[in-house]
Amino acid sequence: MKSLLALAAALLATTALAAEPVREIVVTARPLSQTDADLRACIARGCPPDEDVRASLAHAENQFVSGAYRDARRTLERSLDRNRRHKPGYPVELSNLLRGLANVSEHLGEATVYRLSVLEMRDTLKRYVAADDPRTLGAELEVGDSRLKMGYPEEASRKYRDIEDQSLKAGLPHVAALARLRHLSLLAIEAQVNKFDRWRMDKARKEIRAFIADPTPGAEKYALIGHLLLARLDRAEGDQSSTDALIAEFIAQGGADRPTLIYSPPMDIGAAIEERGKAWTQLDVREHEKWVDMGFWVNDDGRVEDIEILRNVGPTAWTEIVVRSLENRLYMPAKDAKKMFMVERYTLTAHWVIESGSAIRKRSKPRIERLDLTP
Repeated sequence: MKSLLALAAALLATTALAAEPVREIVVTARPLSQTDADLRACIARGCPPDEDVRASLAHAENQFVSGAYRDARRTLERSLDRNRRHKPGYPVELSNLLRGLANVSEHLGEATVYRLSVLEMRDTLKRYVAADDPRTLGAELEVGDSRLKMGYPEEASRKYRDIEDQSLKAGLPHVAALARLRHLSLLAIEAQVNKFDRWRMDKARKEIRAFIADPTPGAEKYALIGHLLLARLDRAEGDQSSTDALIAEFIAQGGADRPTLIYSPPMDIGAAIEERGKAWTQLDVREHEKWVDMGFWVNDDGRVEDIEILRNVGPTAWTEIVVRSLENRLYMPAKDAKKMFMVERYTLTAHWVIESGSAIRKRSKPRIERLDLTP
């Protein structure tokens, strides 16, 4: 039971927080100079495409962590230039490269590159692996996620329902359940935002309860996530008891090796701008992105404490939005009442857009991207 609760919590952190998605990268102890040398040596000897992709991803991740976002993008794009023709023989490797480019581009505000990279990733797997392969359908989920990120929640929801149907036909109940839960998570978010709209709240509760009562055959374990979604709606209406009961059960059954995020308040940068007016010039991201690495402890009650900025580029007044969100997070605590130190990267960015009738690119509204760097 405890592993299922951990699974439920982990999935909720990536689906129910759809307005604030999390992407993780692998943080290694290898210095930037070493990954640079490894990639150069690989290219010099004409290494096979799979080795080139691995070396490029390792170096690009190191560059990203160091704050060299544009260098990371160039590393990934150059690897794509060298290896794109090898898609038929290395579709999974090339799809991983495209996923990396999509993630870096989103932090840079390059919305078009992000969107097209996700689509090309999906198309690569669909053409050279199989349309009904779980990796391809997982990429289809990322396409849905990208539509949500671009501001089209209704389109994303339709995409999730289509993927659910495709996955059931392909005999992949776990993928179908993941797609259904993304749809249900959007309903929960919509109900929470409009918590005084009784119709929306009742609709969300009805669909979530239906999933709990009759989960996707073959993926019944995911019904637990429905209970977490209902607990989220209870909290929106001022009732903490269902959440406390779930956490108590989780702790009683041993917990997990590390704290598992189950709720994070959205970072409402729009409200912050309105509150402070246009004078808050630190939200100007036209010249370059601003980022911070935030360190904090998750205590044995699943609450965040001792938040600090570990390093940063650019001014940091905007991070008060981040701090407020962190202070109100909720985790499933780690087992043995173990506190854990976490590190996350927050980037202040904005999508580049071209207004109708103009050929000049402009930044849209500021946004904050989050990424887990915890070793």
